[in-house]
Amino acid sequence: MTVNSGAVLILRDVLEMDSVRTGMMFGRRMAAHLSVTHITAGGYDGQTPLFAVNADYALGVTDALRQVDASIDWTGQWLTVPGDAFAPRRQQAAWAELAQREGLLSLHHPLLIIGWCEGTLVARSIITTGDQEEELAARTVLLTPEVQ
Repeated sequence: MTVNSGAVLILRDVLEMDSVRTGMMFGRRMAAHLSVTHITAGGYDGQTPLFAVNADYALGVTDALRQVDASIDWTGQWLTVPGDAFAPRRQQAAWAELAQREGLLSLHHPLLIIGWCEGTLVARSIITTGDQEEELAARTVLLTPEVQ
């Protein structure tokens, strides 16, 4: 998975907020490789359920981005972890299970959990494997403004 520099910069800004934030991400797929090209800069306000997505908003954003970039062919969710430490694996698994219950996580629709790990911005990309048990699979990637 790669994340374009504009999305990385937005995620860095969102991490300055002192609470968990979530939003939508969009991108292109080439075989098994996903590229994040666009993100929405937050939607969770602490008042609504964590992965609540307003259907009208999601449709509007998707339509607008497809007008600008017709190559977008997948969407997913991102979540930022504030502070200087990355979320423990147990918390990551709980968020992934919640996203999965909400129908927002699958083999082709990842959840990115973004945070700082020893001074480095990292993303934990989580998908379901598609097995009967819907096991979660995760991979950690480093994020820098130069990631393309």
